[in-house]
Amino acid sequence: PGFDAARASFIIDMSCHVCAMLAYAEPIVAAAAALCSWSHDTHEQGAAKFLGPLADCCKAHPSQITSCKEVLTLKLHTFLSSCRAPKDSRISGRAKSPDSVLDLDGGAAMSSASGLHAMPEGGL
Repeated sequence: PGFDAARASFIIDMSCHVCAMLAYAEPIVAAAAALCSWSHDTHEQGAAKFLGPLADCCKAHPSQITSCKEVLTLKLHTFLSSCRAPKDSRISGRAKSPDSVLDLDGGAAMSSASGLHAMPEGGL
């Protein structure tokens, strides 16, 4: 109960990318990612039930797994907060029309095709 498969998949994928930066063996990172997958309200139950067996499988002390879990949780919160960060004001003020997308330096975009030069019939 409380185990979220989508959350588990995301955290395991994220842990694969940060594993090289962590000072933990890969099995410990995988076990910590699994522990991070329980929702906050059922996390204690999941950790109490599965921390021992996970530590046995990893041949590691449970404190190593919980320490790694804290690092992964911090990385997850950092990632999520960066996704919710306010957008760059230069980008948020732009409309989504082709004129404004191509107007990268903020000058006035052409509002009509009359400013375009006709191409010769034979091309360039």
